[in-house]
Amino acid sequence: MVMRSFMYISLCLIILSTSCQSEKKDKKEAAVFNVTTPLVKDTIVNKDYVAQIRSINHIELRAQEKGYIQSIFVDEGQFCTKRTTPL
Repeated sequence: MVMRSFMYISLCLIILSTSCQSEKKDKKEAAVFNVTTPLVKDTIVNKDYVAQIRSINHIELRAQEKGYIQSIFVDEGQFCTKRTTPL
């Protein structure tokens, strides 16, 4: 009980001490700033990112049946001209 009344009294004293202070009204002049024009300049910004790059025409071929590749008839990126060329 004594502790609670001590807290109320101290709270009231703090409120009264902060509210009774007189405000000082000082006229402050507007600050003067230097005005400049921005510099137009090409800049290079380098940032490193982790990514995978794929072409627009990236194609993955998958077998419809389970099995193993025994031979490859075309190289990667090679253009196939005939429809009968095995892949």
